[in-house]
Parts: sequence; C-alpha cells; structure tokens
Amino acid sequence: MADVRFTRFRKAFGSVEVIPELDLHVPDGSFTVLVGPSGCGKSTLLRSIAGLEEASSGAIEIGGEDVTHLDPAERGVAMVFQSYALYPHMTVRENIGFGLKLSGLPKEEIAARVEEAASTLQLTHLLERKPKALSGGQRQRVAIGRAIVRKPRVFLFDEPLSNLDASLRGQMRVELAELHSRLGATMVYVTHDQVEAMTLADQIVVLNGGKIEQVGAPMELYQKPKTPFVAGFIGSPTMNFVEGAPAKALGGAKIGIRPEHIDITQGGGMWTGQLRHVEHLGGETLAYVEVPGIGSMTVKREGDTQWEPGQQVHLTPREGCLHVF
Repeated sequence: MADVRFTRFRKAFGSVEVIPELDLHVPDGSFTVLVGPSGCGKSTLLRSIAGLEEASSGAIEIGGEDVTHLDPAERGVAMVFQSYALYPHMTVRENIGFGLKLSGLPKEEIAARVEEAASTLQLTHLLERKPKALSGGQRQRVAIGRAIVRKPRVFLFDEPLSNLDASLRGQMRVELAELHSRLGATMVYVTHDQVEAMTLADQIVVLNGGKIEQVGAPMELYQKPKTPFVAGFIGSPTMNFVEGAPAKALGGAKIGIRPEHIDITQGGGMWTGQLRHVEHLGGETLAYVEVPGIGSMTVKREGDTQWEPGQQVHLTPREGCLHVF
C-alpha cells in the first residue's frame, strides 16, 4: 500500500479556481474521508489522485512517487464510483475479472484473484448470478470486488453509498469498515454525509470552498472544532450558535453549544424561550426553542421527554461544553 501527498496542489477550470493551493497528507493504511457540502472540491481532489483531473500546479505523490503527470492506469489506484456500472450481460465472476482480462493476465491468475475477492466480500455464492438478480448492496460489493482484484496501492471511493436506501447504507458502512480492517489498505472516500465520515474515517478532511478547514480524527473534529464551519458541519443535529451580546457575556464573539449539552427545565435557566416544536424519535427527543435575542435553539434529550409546544422553558449550557470562536 502507499500514502498520498498533495504539495502546493492547485486546480482551476479556466479562470475559475476550484481548489486554491493546498497541502494534504493521506497516511499509508488510513481510511481518509473527504467531506463537505456540494461544490467544496472533494470529488475534484479524488479525481486528481486517480488522474482523471490534471493539476493546474503543484504535485501529487503516491508512495513517494511523483504521479502528477502519469496516466490513470500507471498510478496504481482503483476507483469505486457512485454508479455500480456493472455489465448486465456478464455474471458477477465475469464483472469482477473483466478488467484483469483486458490486462491480459493468465486465466488461472484471474480466477484466483476473483475467488479471493469474492471470499473477502462474501460474494462466493453469487458468482454465477447476473446483476439484475442482485440487491443494491450486492451490486456495490461487486463494484468494490472489481477494484480489489487489481490489488491497487490506493482505493478511491466517490460517494459509493448514495444510491442505497438508509438501511443498506448502514449495513454497507459496517462492511466497508470491516473491509478496511481486513485489507489494511489506504482508502480515500468522498461523501457529503457527515455520518459516513464519523463512522468510517480514522482521518477526516473537512473542505469548504476548495480550502481545508480542518484535518483530524472524527472525535477530535467533534470535540475540538477549529472553526464555526467545522463545528456546524460535524454533528447531527447541528451545533447551536450564539452571537452578539449573549455570546460576549460568555466570553466570545461567537459561542457554539451542541444540542446534547443543553439542559432544558421549566425554571431557573440561563436563557428563557418558547418551545416551538418537539420531535419524538424513540430513543431521543429533539426540542426546538425560540429564545429572544438568540433565535432558534435545538435541544437533544434521551427517551420520550414530555414537552409540549407553546411551553415556556429555560435553557442552560453545561459547564465545560461551550465552544468559543
């Protein structure tokens, strides 16, 4: 396997600068997730590693080798796209091994690699089926198998779960995490879903407008966000923000407080507001409170908390849980 390094990398499309100059290191064997809103540059970075986009300036190294001007086939990477792109007339076995067949590898080696990948992905019993007889999750595993058999230095994933329903996405997150653990491979994964980022990554890169806002482990970004953007993007429901005079009273120009770090009572709180809406989600309850001078605040409590819209309530942030910006 290999690490990936961007050095003074920049990408522009004509006069439009998509990614200003940046440096980024993806450690060998890491599961690095590039996350951010649409248009932040995460897919452009991924495609640049693959060689599908050409650097406007700067360099990209894979395993210490400068690959900036190498063709995609020479970079030793394999990419899994959002679309499965399976050949409908081919069996699973043929789909997984098709790229190796084009490369001219001996039939015996192709067969052995396909069997190995199928075993890793629990596809052995499906090898003679065609894509139409597979579920969405099984089709995505076939697409991943097609990448595994190439034995790349780096795996690249471009929002591979976005076409799956919620339950399958949860299942595939577990399977991808287990796959990374088994292979010990370097994986770079693009998503706009911060839940995927938090559950899969050992390193998250938060991008905003082509710039890196913060790089770190999931809980580091959650507990110690360096910017309001990171604080608001990582975590669900999103962080509450307090500005102006109420923030200055707490020691900052802008204060962040997560919904689970606010106590809600009927009396004796720091802020007073009116309960606008309550969402009972089974294991937790979300309360939306309108606080004069601050605006809407979200409070997260466990279980079936009995609050009713229209009530006057009091909110108090827990000690040590304020984020000062």
